[in-house]
Amino acid sequence: FQMEEDFPKNISETSQSNKTSGKQNDRDVIKLAILSLLNNDDDTFYANCRRIASIIKPIKEAIHNLESRTANLADCFISIVKLAAAINRIPSNNAFRESAINVFNKRYTEYDIEPYLLAYLLHPGYRDKLV
Repeated sequence: FQMEEDFPKNISETSQSNKTSGKQNDRDVIKLAILSLLNNDDDTFYANCRRIASIIKPIKEAIHNLESRTANLADCFISIVKLAAAINRIPSNNAFRESAINVFNKRYTEYDIEPYLLAYLLHPGYRDKLV
């Protein structure tokens, strides 16, 4: 194994050559890519952001609720149901929907759901409430 002459000998040499040669070009390419996403006429960028936010919100709320000292199995079940409902609201023509459903189904099968369902049904705070 022989090292080529123009191969950088250390990290600082590599970073120095990147600073001088292509850093500005990389910034310009990134700036143009971001501007093209933001100025897209069909609004797909913002629509995708809204869809992702609609999925992240129930996950964030579930984590927040389940980290509380008063969390119980009924809270876990409600969080699972809300997440499933959020995934189900994604349009069927979206590729992310299929991926999210596959991940959710895989994780859902890992749970023994009966104790969660029983806790939900017996919990007085959730009596007669529809999800």
